[in-house]
Amino acid sequence: MAELTIQQAFEQAEAQHQAGRPVQAEQLYRQILNVDPHHSGAMHLLGVLGHQIGRNDDALKLIESAIAINPNDAAYYGNLGVVLAALNRIEDAITAYRKAIALVPNFPEALSNLIDLLRKVGRIAEAAQAQRQVVQLNPTEPVGWNNLGNMLAESGDNAGAIDAYRRAIAIAPNLAEAHFNLANTLDGHGDWREVADEYRKTISIKPTFPEAHYRLGNVLAANDRLDEAIANLKQATLLEPTHVAAWYNLGHAHQTARQLRDAITVYRRALELDPKHFEAWANLAGVYLELDEFAQAEEFARRGLVVKPDSTELLTNLGVALGKLNRNEEAAACYRRAIQLRPNFIEAIHNLGNASERLGKSEQAIECFHQALKLDPNFFEAHCSLGGVCYQLGRLEESVEWFERAIATKPDFAEAHLNLGMVALVRGDFQRGWEEYEYRWKTKNIRPRDYKRPLWDGSPLNGRTILLHVEQGLGDSIQFFRYVPMLHQIGGKVILRSWSALVPLLSGQLGVDQVISDKVPLPAYDVHYPILGLPRVFKTTLQTVPNEVPYLKPQPELAEKWRRSIAARSPAFNVGLVWAGNPDHKNDHNRSIRLAMYNGLADVPGVRFHSLQKGPPAEQAKFPPTGMDLVDESHLLTDMTETAALIANLDLVITVDTAVAHLAGALGKPVWSMITIIPDWRWLLDRTNSPWYPTMKLYRQTKAKDWTNPLSQIEADLRALVLKHS
Repeated sequence: MAELTIQQAFEQAEAQHQAGRPVQAEQLYRQILNVDPHHSGAMHLLGVLGHQIGRNDDALKLIESAIAINPNDAAYYGNLGVVLAALNRIEDAITAYRKAIALVPNFPEALSNLIDLLRKVGRIAEAAQAQRQVVQLNPTEPVGWNNLGNMLAESGDNAGAIDAYRRAIAIAPNLAEAHFNLANTLDGHGDWREVADEYRKTISIKPTFPEAHYRLGNVLAANDRLDEAIANLKQATLLEPTHVAAWYNLGHAHQTARQLRDAITVYRRALELDPKHFEAWANLAGVYLELDEFAQAEEFARRGLVVKPDSTELLTNLGVALGKLNRNEEAAACYRRAIQLRPNFIEAIHNLGNASERLGKSEQAIECFHQALKLDPNFFEAHCSLGGVCYQLGRLEESVEWFERAIATKPDFAEAHLNLGMVALVRGDFQRGWEEYEYRWKTKNIRPRDYKRPLWDGSPLNGRTILLHVEQGLGDSIQFFRYVPMLHQIGGKVILRSWSALVPLLSGQLGVDQVISDKVPLPAYDVHYPILGLPRVFKTTLQTVPNEVPYLKPQPELAEKWRRSIAARSPAFNVGLVWAGNPDHKNDHNRSIRLAMYNGLADVPGVRFHSLQKGPPAEQAKFPPTGMDLVDESHLLTDMTETAALIANLDLVITVDTAVAHLAGALGKPVWSMITIIPDWRWLLDRTNSPWYPTMKLYRQTKAKDWTNPLSQIEADLRALVLKHS
């Protein structure tokens, strides 16, 4: 030191310090302090050096001593704040930074450290105030304004944040982060179009910004711009393939757009990335419900419940799937569990009512629906469901009141209008019934087909070609084929697009110009129309039903084949039997019976029965009731054409409410149909005949789920009929 002045030694110490040689620097600082114990500069920098090598307690003492000697040096307070923060003395560090800034307002390091520390401890408003000081000192620095916007947004000052971001953009229009942050802050506090525009500007500046694509996709999806939303969400997943939320929201957008198979693929990808994403499990189950693939819906709902057993949404989806699979006790258990978890979960309460109704527990169902309405008097689905259960109980006036209440609450509620239409039809009020029945196209269960040509408006066709397409089941289609000749009468050329099973039967019949399957490409046509809408177009009333039969005929060669087959056996009164319908029909559990229930007919002498039954229930023909002369023809009935040819050679058909009843009626053959106590609308109320089929006789239940009375009447009438023909 003798050769150097203290100032020279201090300059050398600083140089060694800055060159990254702490041992040499410390040695020089200490030599200075040995000569001048009050050299605040050496004391301060020795403290800084102590912090840098991890000796914070020593550093604190040294810097505090330096401040005691020289209390007006802002740098001392700035570094004191650094050491105090390292010792986790947060409040003291904040105080130190504030003192540094008070001495030198334009002290960037102290301001930056103060802001970071205030944000770290959640004092965002104070951090924003410090950031305001930064931008006041440097008003043309866009990043400072952007950072201020972030802090103001985080503190809840959205208006201030928006202003800060706009200032940043005014200075630097290509600052992508400012556009992005402005969009984030505007989202929910401004016009969605402006939000979307700011995200688009972000992307135009920085196309590889996945979060901007993601958020733009979300905004667009929320405002029904689904095509653009899907494009942006896809881009987000391409730029960041592990972005689970982007995959999930992309799946939701596909689901909303009814692109259900795409939604499945995307949800599965989200679950590959995050198997615990229970919302994706729930939505995946929901998609399968929309596709009527109920076994898959059950599977994915159960897999989701493994992840989150208390998810009421998953429990509800599982319940819906089980209900659709006719496992209503299990479905009800799911809904009860969901209600246990969320006592006021109105959807689960309503669904429990539906499950109870399917289980025949009508009073429990009514209780559930009323409970749902206590929670929400405007819950239109519950009004409609109450109408449905009253209808099933035969309380038609009450059912109409509930359907009308549902419509009053939601005037465009298609299911209520449709149900009201079916009540009107079953009561014979066709004028109102046909109009309300048109609402079927707006319900979830019947999806209109996408035809390119216009829908017929009911005006004279005058040479135009009409594509008449079937809908619903085989029986419904057969019933309304009777209207085809009426289209010819108003000048139409008719192309009939039918279910494949009916095409061979219809060929060359009804005067149609062409019969095609629903599975083949469409030929040229001018207008189209669904077949069940024709009664409305032709203003059919109960008195004007076009009921001339037969309007269908069997193929002559097939009819002759069956005539010879039946004649080859010993003479008998030949009766066709059907005991079950399509098991997928929603009301099949009420309308179908077992062959064994026809046991009373086995004792009627002189009768040979022919099984017209198809599907799994046809197996019962192998074990007919004792004494019944039953010929199992089911293996020969390869299509409706064969069935029609056999029916044409029978004396009578006895059937439950299924397509064969319509076929026999359309062929003009005597047919006895067994009808549930609450019938399908086409069978009307309290009558033993049908205005649709003059050769049909109706045998109605007098008690729900009890076929004793109709079967007894059929047995007695069959005995009398056979005796008359003997």
